[in-house]
This record gives sequence, structure tokens and C-alpha cells, in this order.
Amino acid sequence: MDKLIYIYTKNPPAITPLAKTIVQLIDTLVIPDVLFATNSFALSKAANKMLDSFASKSSALTIDSLIVEGHTDSTGSLLLNQKLSQNRAFAVASYLQPYFKPVIITRGWASEKPVTDNNLPAGRQRNRRVEIYLYTSE
Repeated sequence: MDKLIYIYTKNPPAITPLAKTIVQLIDTLVIPDVLFATNSFALSKAANKMLDSFASKSSALTIDSLIVEGHTDSTGSLLLNQKLSQNRAFAVASYLQPYFKPVIITRGWASEKPVTDNNLPAGRQRNRRVEIYLYTSE
């Protein structure tokens, strides 16, 4: 053992540098239901403007991934709401795809993740939304 210690003190092994620490940041954009007509997933002109602005402001970032999640209120059947939420997420992702290199992941949550109570019209309106999660690294 003493011999190995002597050898390493005279001729130490090469130091391998550690990998750079990557800090990942998450930014969320919530798109309210004013972008969609009731029971529709078609994007309006106002929605297109907002998504264009989002894409242009995000162009300078190093983006790791992008997730688009669609949501509905609790009215209607679960099957209908699931399809509607998926279609809303896919409509937004399809619009954004030319602006972003990474693959965009879409999810439809139907009415499973409400942000407020569905008993009043104002609450149902807030629950009909699309959320965009933007994962970036510094």
C-alpha cells in the first residue's frame, strides 16, 4: 500500500473534469378558453396572435421540451371531454410545431384537473383551458 501511495504522489492519475451542471427552468403559459368556441378546438385569430407572440419570445431560449395539455370543464360526458381536451392540445401543438425543434408532447386531461369549482359558469370557464409547459436549460 505504501508503494502505491508513493507512486501516486509522484505521478498522480489524470483528473477527469465533471460534466457541466445543467439547470432546467420551467415556464407555464395558460391559454384561457376565450381562444376556443364552446365545444370546439378551432383556434381563433386572437389565439393565433397569442401563440405567435409566445413563439417569438421563446425563440431565443434553449428549449429542451414542450408539453401542451388540454382541459375542459365538467359538463358533458367524460369521453367527449377527453376527446375535446386532446383536440385542443393537438390544435395548439400543431400551430406551434413549425416554431420549435423539439417534439411537442400533447395530453388531454378532460375535467380531471380543474383549477377551480365547476358549479358556477365563471369557474367552468376557467377550467376550459390549454396549458403549455416550456422546459428550458441555461
